Amino acid sequence: MIESDTLFHSAAAILLGCVANFHPVLSRRFAGNGLILFVLGAMIPLLDFPWFFLISRDRIEFLAQTPIFMGLVSGMLLIVTVSLLTVFWDGLALARRIFFTLLAGFLTHQFLLFLTPAGIPLVSPFSDLRIGLPVFSEGHILLVILLGVLLALLESIPAWRMVVFRAGGVLVGLYLAAGVVQFGVVSLQAMSLAEKGESITVEPHSIVPARWMITVSDGFSYRVREHYIWYDAFLTGNELPRHNNETLMVKMLADPTVRYFYYRIFRHPVVKLESNGSLYTLVMQELSDQFPLVPGRTLYFEWDQDSKNRFYQIQRFD
Repeated sequence: MIESDTLFHSAAAILLGCVANFHPVLSRRFAGNGLILFVLGAMIPLLDFPWFFLISRDRIEFLAQTPIFMGLVSGMLLIVTVSLLTVFWDGLALARRIFFTLLAGFLTHQFLLFLTPAGIPLVSPFSDLRIGLPVFSEGHILLVILLGVLLALLESIPAWRMVVFRAGGVLVGLYLAAGVVQFGVVSLQAMSLAEKGESITVEPHSIVPARWMITVSDGFSYRVREHYIWYDAFLTGNELPRHNNETLMVKMLADPTVRYFYYRIFRHPVVKLESNGSLYTLVMQELSDQFPLVPGRTLYFEWDQDSKNRFYQIQRFD
């Protein structure tokens, strides 16, 4: 998970809570410090980011850290622990309120994460097992914009608050429904593209649920097709190898940082390997940045034969 995507997820969850606070019934639930607790719950997945920032020497090391509280189980355990400690402080009523409000914020964040290709890491940092429904692009940028506009209208036009709130609910519902329906239709149509032994993934290819990328992988290469909401068929496909030198790739994967980025940061890594005398060079990008070829999330790694000098660099990794 890239830090900017995580920040957008948190922003979307917080904005949902702020918009919900304008509803008469929900505003009573958020009375007192309820909204603050909801916001804190939505930010639990970011809890260890400041520590990672302090202990990391560079951005490579920062991105290679494994978040603890991003996981569903670890976040829930934290909320339960805080609530139990509160029982000894001020009784069961306050503990129950803290538990359910923190949980609402945390699960809102996790639900938004579930609807992206990144998915929810269930037991991070012990395993990278994830569950998800890749319906929307990471970060929910369109949802953040929509909720920001709704919040501004709710705050600036008090007389129209219920009208704006109902309209906003319809728009958010349409946003979710459009993504889920499109994903379901495209996934059913794409099943015919994969042969026995091949894996297939369907992911959004824009912030609007109207453009999709279908990737078929056999372990050595990718076959990529695109689908638009206004077309009945898939566009002409492209095929691209995962890497161009299997022997050298095995050596590169011996480096723990390269291995982490290859298996955990990039979902569909495409690697270009070159050797010049005693110097090896690796360039790793996401498959989605190859069609068309554009500067995107790129890891550069240089390594000499003696394994003494190693150089890492990230460009446009946002």
